[in-house]
Amino acid sequence: MSLVWMGPSLAQTCPKPEQIVGPVIKNHSRLELELRDGRLIKPIHLMGFEPSARGAARMAQAQAALQDWTRGQALALPQRLPLPDRWGRLLTPAYLASGEDISLKLVAQGLMRVGPNQTDPCLAPL
Repeated sequence: MSLVWMGPSLAQTCPKPEQIVGPVIKNHSRLELELRDGRLIKPIHLMGFEPSARGAARMAQAQAALQDWTRGQALALPQRLPLPDRWGRLLTPAYLASGEDISLKLVAQGLMRVGPNQTDPCLAPL
């Protein structure tokens, strides 16, 4: 006996970089990217390291790397964006215009960690 589901798929699809926005005009201290139109983009699923001198140094490296990658560059974002959070940020996957995932790049270089309690299946590469 087999069961067939005839409704919409329950599998989650991961956002893809579908719209080009930008350019980034400013990088804020908490890895927020300010676009020319005033929107603040916060790449999701990231967490810093311990609150120590070493952790602060890693955050400074992450900020410098992010600025090198994004300053004056366009970003690619998913077509459907969330509503802004209480600080006005859009918490969303963010990609370089080349399609490279910013969060994945920061984690791969050891500059950030994946945040705790993340159950999003799209985090597998992180």
